[in-house]
Amino acid sequence: MKNILLLAACSSLLILNSCDKKSYTCRCDGGFSGGGTTATVEARNKSKAEHKCAGYNSPAGTNDGTYNCRVQ
Repeated sequence: MKNILLLAACSSLLILNSCDKKSYTCRCDGGFSGGGTTATVEARNKSKAEHKCAGYNSPAGTNDGTYNCRVQ
């Protein structure tokens, strides 16, 4: 019985890990030209994509000055 449960648990993990990541478009305001920038982020769901996209926000006073980054 333990072998069957172990096999089921391993196969479940393999199935969950094999889920494909989706591409999301990240749009930020500002940038060098002031017109904004776009980037593509790969994530398994929109929540994770929003977290990655928020990483594109630049600290105040930096040269490129991107801010208000969000998934579209």
